[in-house]
Amino acid sequence: MARCHICHSDQTRPIFQSPLERFTKAMGRSVGVDYHYCDNCSGLLQYPIFDEAEYQKFYEKVQRSEEVGFRSDQVPERHLRKKRNDTEFKWNQLTLLDVESLLPGKRIFEIGPAEGTFLAAFRDRGYTARGVEPLIPYANYARDVFKLDVENGYFDAEFAAREKADMVILDNVLEHLLTPGESLRHIRNMISDNGILYVAVPCAEVASPTNANIAHITLWTRRALAFLLKCSGFHPLAIVKGRPLGMPAEWVSISQACLEPRPIETEVPTLFKAPTFVELSTRWNDMLGRYERARARSEKYGPAYPWLVRLARNVPGARALARKFNV
Repeated sequence: MARCHICHSDQTRPIFQSPLERFTKAMGRSVGVDYHYCDNCSGLLQYPIFDEAEYQKFYEKVQRSEEVGFRSDQVPERHLRKKRNDTEFKWNQLTLLDVESLLPGKRIFEIGPAEGTFLAAFRDRGYTARGVEPLIPYANYARDVFKLDVENGYFDAEFAAREKADMVILDNVLEHLLTPGESLRHIRNMISDNGILYVAVPCAEVASPTNANIAHITLWTRRALAFLLKCSGFHPLAIVKGRPLGMPAEWVSISQACLEPRPIETEVPTLFKAPTFVELSTRWNDMLGRYERARARSEKYGPAYPWLVRLARNVPGARALARKFNV
């Protein structure tokens, strides 16, 4: 039985196996990864997970390699376009939630800022912005193009001990971490009293086969995210769904560093209704069916398929053509 790495409970059971996709193949595996559902906190966890050596291999040699469709020495233009769209959306969301008025100071620190688009948005508005990024080409881009103070490396207790921030950003990072609770406690030690923690994670309550890949150790439900934040010393002010229209949903949490950390093993999740095993597995099977049908259409129409999808989504009156090609 898998032990939950969110709440440390043994009340877990297998819920689904993800499709075999490019990242899993590139790690030398022949089947998709298995996910288990935790009946205690309602999180979904990959099991078995990486060991530390595999973890570093994935991020340093596989995730952005030519083997999985990237140029290992470049930041792709499609990634930059996506991050620009995301950043505009996220900044509007921060404005609606009035986050700037909550901050006790102007120091922003982002863990895993990639090329730095989101972090640069804070710097350009007068904040002191720093970050740490494990992927060398992305850290270089943040420094050379955005002129940001971004180190290349991994966030850990030693790093947290020498940093101070009024706001810490984990934008689509927490789902990748082997020990998310430990990382949040390190952040709690470096963040100002009443400082803000911004967390965005793919939304497991509409878990997609695209998100369920070997890179994502945890698929977060809102209940599981709120539980771990509270145990780590953060009071969730808002956990809302976000991302621009047409993109997969994500949970966006704005939390205040105003609680004392609590022992995970003795705390009981109380915030938010737990999505049930049946609900999540039903949604997964529905998403998997769509994914498999899309993959079959992609194989049938070849290079024309992405063009047909864009046409169906973006061109008025193209629905009839889309139905003809079953897009």
